[in-house]
Amino acid sequence: MKKEITIQLHCKAFPGKAFGTFSNVHLGIQKGKETVEETSCATVSKVFNLPIFIKEDKEGRPDFSGEFVHGKLGDRFLYLVWFEKEEWGKTMFRRGKIKLQHLTWERIQAAIAAQKPIATEVFLTDKKGGPVCATLKAENIRWL
Repeated sequence: MKKEITIQLHCKAFPGKAFGTFSNVHLGIQKGKETVEETSCATVSKVFNLPIFIKEDKEGRPDFSGEFVHGKLGDRFLYLVWFEKEEWGKTMFRRGKIKLQHLTWERIQAAIAAQKPIATEVFLTDKKGGPVCATLKAENIRWL
């Protein structure tokens, strides 16, 4: 049976509005094939609340689905999307993955029972001062 939870991303340490040749950098979340909740990187923090569905896979592990979930069975994740916002549209230049497979049934059941989201702090600046990308490392994500 499918259950619904909310994953709450507390995004902090934005890398700033300029990066490389880009001068109007924004962050969003990938929902299906589109980017939503576009936020200027001139901001200090942003909270994303993402509804996620969970069911049990054949081995009894949590399997995640929903409009914000990407990847194949056993390797599900959320995408942060970095893009330059221009008058005529936007140009995506990086994405960051937030992996979900480490979330245990115990943590999920506790969130459902408490009727609270599963929260994480996401630190958006990498060691070189740019926007985080690829699979986020431990120093950039902390599950609360």
